[in-house]
Amino acid sequence: MASSANALQAAIFERLSGDATLTGLIGAGSVFDRRVTGRAMPYLVLSAIATTDLAPETDEHLVTIEAWSDADGRRQVQEISGRVRALLEDA
Repeated sequence: MASSANALQAAIFERLSGDATLTGLIGAGSVFDRRVTGRAMPYLVLSAIATTDLAPETDEHLVTIEAWSDADGRRQVQEISGRVRALLEDA
């Protein structure tokens, strides 16, 4: 299970980090696997992957991705999360 979760995390990181539109929203080098203190926002955190072993060679993953922003309101986070959903839907 751990290897499939690690592979999934790496694929998600690559997909998000390599998108020019998302980079325009959050800046280059702004996708992390942990909360980063002292760093300018906005950024994304791949915060958790819960894996369930359903059958041999079949895992189910629940991925939590956090969008962090210090902008007023929710607009910036909604734009970022919308782009993340677009990039990962059916990927």
